[in-house]
Amino acid sequence: MSACTSSLSPVRSTLPVSPVADKLMMTGSTQFERGEFAQAVAEWQQAANLYEQSGHLKLAIPALLSVAEAYQRLGHYQEAFSLFPNRVLKLAEQTADKAQLAAVYGSWGQVCMQLAQLEEAKRHLETSIQLATAAHQPALQALALLHLGQVVATQQDYQTAQTHFTHSIDLAQQSDQALLILKGLMNQAWLFLVKGDKPSAQTQLTSLWPQLQRLPKTHETAYLWIKFGEFAQQLGWSRSELQTIFKTVEEIANARHDYCMLSRAWGELGSLSEQAQQYSQALPVTQAALLKAQEHACQFLEYRWNWQLGRLFKVQGELDQAIIAYQNTKQAIVAVQSFSSPPPAKESCVFKPPLDFEKEVKPVFLELANLLLQRAKTRLDNQLRQQDLTEAQQVVELLKENEIKDYFKDSCVTQILGKSMLHINDLDESTAVIYPFVFEERLELLLSLPKQDSQLFTTAVTVTQLRQTVRDLRLQLEDEKYHESRSYLQPAQQLYHWLIEPLVSTLKAHQIDTLVLVPEEFLRTIPLAVLHDGQQFLIEQYAVAMTTSITLTNPQPNLLTATNIPVLSGPLNGYKYSSVVRLVDGRDS
Repeated sequence: MSACTSSLSPVRSTLPVSPVADKLMMTGSTQFERGEFAQAVAEWQQAANLYEQSGHLKLAIPALLSVAEAYQRLGHYQEAFSLFPNRVLKLAEQTADKAQLAAVYGSWGQVCMQLAQLEEAKRHLETSIQLATAAHQPALQALALLHLGQVVATQQDYQTAQTHFTHSIDLAQQSDQALLILKGLMNQAWLFLVKGDKPSAQTQLTSLWPQLQRLPKTHETAYLWIKFGEFAQQLGWSRSELQTIFKTVEEIANARHDYCMLSRAWGELGSLSEQAQQYSQALPVTQAALLKAQEHACQFLEYRWNWQLGRLFKVQGELDQAIIAYQNTKQAIVAVQSFSSPPPAKESCVFKPPLDFEKEVKPVFLELANLLLQRAKTRLDNQLRQQDLTEAQQVVELLKENEIKDYFKDSCVTQILGKSMLHINDLDESTAVIYPFVFEERLELLLSLPKQDSQLFTTAVTVTQLRQTVRDLRLQLEDEKYHESRSYLQPAQQLYHWLIEPLVSTLKAHQIDTLVLVPEEFLRTIPLAVLHDGQQFLIEQYAVAMTTSITLTNPQPNLLTATNIPVLSGPLNGYKYSSVVRLVDGRDS
């Protein structure tokens, strides 16, 4: 890169700087501070266009880096990524300014990290460090080292991560970057937590508290307080201490008119009341947080507070209200996934899901299905009962779709699979589809028949019993020493008793000869055809098929090849490269 850029002369403009562009930059900064990221993108895009048209490339670059940062806050990682090879890098190479090139590569590496493209992230961040070193810009070095530390920590190279964080803090101190210093220290606390070193994390957070209090009240400071509160919760700090932290966020958000951050503060306070089982206190503050998030299009927060509201209604026995809240949570998840995934026209479908599937998506869908099945049992009106059962089936199908996308980290997977989607009514009338819903204290079997009402059967078995029996069967099938004694028949018969026996009379009444099972989790680890009724294997009675999802089943074979991509976990992130560039260029926003 240095050989290439050294042959380029800096691009200079004799035209005056556009006052309109400067005003747009200021407006965008104000909107960013308020958490209005979409509006900030629009302002900064216009400013970048004006700067570029007037030949002020050195001003266009930080404007575009600001756009990339706002896109990341929105979860639009692919949009942020596409800015760099298509536009920002080309402008930076024309300026031949090593500091700006360092900022561009650093910001590009940060986006790659968000997309879980870790090796590419490392390359760009290392390039950024080299350029920043050559340009004698310790602040840019510190920022790139901070993100490089996050990348290698995600790859479980904790020693190297600690070295990078320490070096970043030293350089930030040299350049008098107070916020960057604290981000480095906070990342060290995060690293201690990742390694399970809670005493060191506790010491680090305790020392950080007074330093945080001295920072100016900005959006970035509020973000630091939020991360501080998250870490403090992991360390088991008292409720009063956590309330103080989130009330500080509330104070900053009110002062800055940062309404999404205000929603975050209220929601966290509601969560503390929920954990303390003070539901009458938790409910109104959670409702206020949700309303604020809806008013200001804070979609990530709409998802969180709807879920929290659903849990609160559920624990208070408000089944209908809980279902509505969980339905809204599901819709919010779909919205977040849709604007965070790359559109089909993009060159790459690989992406980092904005929500953790196991922790943030799956529990919502399973609990919604659970509530719908519970309500279906109480319905006296069969039409309403069928609506609940059908919705529960649709929820689990949507869950499977999200699971597949999460596994492959590829949003194009479901587009390919969904080209020839099946529906239960498309199946032969002698075919039955079985959805097993595994809950803590029971097993629900949803039986769907083509052009017939769905039926629900309940089996009294705990998830622990079911999981252990499946494990026993799998181990005995895998080990040949059990084959001669046929001891595997015992768990095979027990599973038949739980999974198939409740359905037998209905299957016979409808002359079913084919079973399609859509199993959950560990039930996929065994061949269900081996289930045994004491006389025959299941495969001797029915044709047996197993699928991840009915609606995503494509009868055309060999359509898909994909590679599993590792997921980036959640270190502290978000320091702005454009801010450092403006400081370097003497244009502090």
